[in-house]
Amino acid sequence: MMDRIIMTTQQLQAEMAALRETVEVRFEAIDRAVILLQGIAPTIIEMKALVEERFVRIDTILDERDRRDAVIAAAHLTAVQAALQAQTEAIAATRTATGVAIARAEESTSGNIRAARHRQKHRQIKLALLIAVAIIVAVTLLSWPARSRDGLPLYIQNGSCFDDS
Repeated sequence: MMDRIIMTTQQLQAEMAALRETVEVRFEAIDRAVILLQGIAPTIIEMKALVEERFVRIDTILDERDRRDAVIAAAHLTAVQAALQAQTEAIAATRTATGVAIARAEESTSGNIRAARHRQKHRQIKLALLIAVAIIVAVTLLSWPARSRDGLPLYIQNGSCFDDS
């Protein structure tokens, strides 16, 4: 049993030595890493400062672009509103002018219709007078005996005059 204890102790000591060696190697690696990082740290700090400076520049550029875009958008909005206002005023003026033109056209058409009716009445009156005159002339001609060139009466038969002699 003693052999076992000795063997276990020897194994334990061997394992502890191996563990110690591993830990020492790790510590040495950490020490080297710290030394390397201390050499790189200023470079990393400088890099961080450069990156931050670039981000500040980019932020400034984006802010300036946003301001320009806002100014341009406001100008476009003003231009569109002015164009819409001008279009609205043009439509209103067109409607007014169209209303006036329609009223004038209606007035002119009404005047033309009145004048045409007036002319038609005058034509009807003239025609009635012509018919009356024609009837009077016909009655007068029919009531008087027709005379020939030498003064002798002519008789009218079937719409034709003939000499009685």
